Amino acid sequence: VWGRLYHLNAGFPALEVPEGLILARGSADPLADVRRQQEIGTPRFGRPTGDWDLIHGELVTFTDPQRDLPPIDRLEGFRPGGHSMYQRVMVAVLCGRTSISAYLYAMQHAEKIALKRNFSTWKGQGE
Repeated sequence: VWGRLYHLNAGFPALEVPEGLILARGSADPLADVRRQQEIGTPRFGRPTGDWDLIHGELVTFTDPQRDLPPIDRLEGFRPGGHSMYQRVMVAVLCGRTSISAYLYAMQHAEKIALKRNFSTWKGQGE
């Protein structure tokens, strides 16, 4: 995914993605979000204009998004329609050589609260 990866004072990462690459925003209805993801089809994966890095990560799939997604939303502090530290957004990601749509948790303007900017992968404390 294209974005910027930051190391926050709290010791965990924050990913910022270009606003123009966001295909959809997560809602309180996981099934509607999955339907939206299916409607998107195969998105175009391309480098955005500006100072963005190619960020590497893991892709996780769920057998039951209605059951599995709400606990992760809570863990990430995502509250649809409310104030949230992170937003669940859908973007194009590259999986091997295939572009797919995937939801991720992103923070806008992370540089305002970050210790430093990382580049491409997250290395937690002690790594």
